[in-house]
Amino acid sequence: MKIFQSNMILFTIILFSGYLGFVSANECKDNVVFFCLPEDTFPVAFPENEAEINHICPIFIQFTQCILDHIESCDSQESDESNHYKEDFENYYAVLVEICNEDSELHKTISENAMCLKSSLQNHNDSCFHKSEEVLAIYNLYTHPESSDTSKNDSNWEEYYCLFEAYDLACLADDALKEMWTCS
Repeated sequence: MKIFQSNMILFTIILFSGYLGFVSANECKDNVVFFCLPEDTFPVAFPENEAEINHICPIFIQFTQCILDHIESCDSQESDESNHYKEDFENYYAVLVEICNEDSELHKTISENAMCLKSSLQNHNDSCFHKSEEVLAIYNLYTHPESSDTSKNDSNWEEYYCLFEAYDLACLADDALKEMWTCS
């Protein structure tokens, strides 16, 4: 059961991080966030129980579907990158639908562990951000010994950002797994 729970945490983390990848890399993103956000809804606190999950699920499904629709209508060039983001968001949407399906094991597991997940995510911000920054500082020294900054115009920006996301996500998953052992 613990392995299943840790996998569910990872799916939840991936789902919420998916939006960040889309916004950072999709060229056709003008105002998609504001267009898709329901008024007076966000920010949404992380749910603490099944009732709160059931309350926010329709909001997140609508939001994610809106972004998917935007990707579809916005992207006329059908590039490999756009297909990648479309596929990612279709997968995020499928996981979200599963999380929101009250009869699914994923929904039950997340509902039973909502407080632990919330605690893991809140504690993550302090510890993992600093760890990620340290790793990226080393990366910067390796790729840019003459300067300490990587800017968005830099040819290595995509690698830098990808490394940050991957390391941050791995740190979050590790922290959440450690927290799961103490929450149960």
